[in-house]
Amino acid sequence: MSNFIPRISSRIGQAEEPPELRGKWFFEIFLTQLGEEIDLKNPIGTFGPFESEEEAKKESANACRLACEEFEKRTCGKVSGGYLDLKEGGKRKSWESKNEK
Repeated sequence: MSNFIPRISSRIGQAEEPPELRGKWFFEIFLTQLGEEIDLKNPIGTFGPFESEEEAKKESANACRLACEEFEKRTCGKVSGGYLDLKEGGKRKSWESKNEK
């Protein structure tokens, strides 16, 4: 197993250009090593368009969950059903509780 501890995060935004996508919503996924600053200029993927901010947020959360669970399965052999919420000091939370918001 490597020493790489991933931090998978996302951000959501609304398109201004090109004109045919103006007002549509997108999200970007970022992968960094835990403790490193996120380079917002280099997402690993951009996804969309979505009609609403709510839809983009939901799909963003699903994409982050899938990425986290795949990494966990490959490195630990199983999926725990939880994640570390780094915005709340590394508190362990259930994915299900995140989806209820």
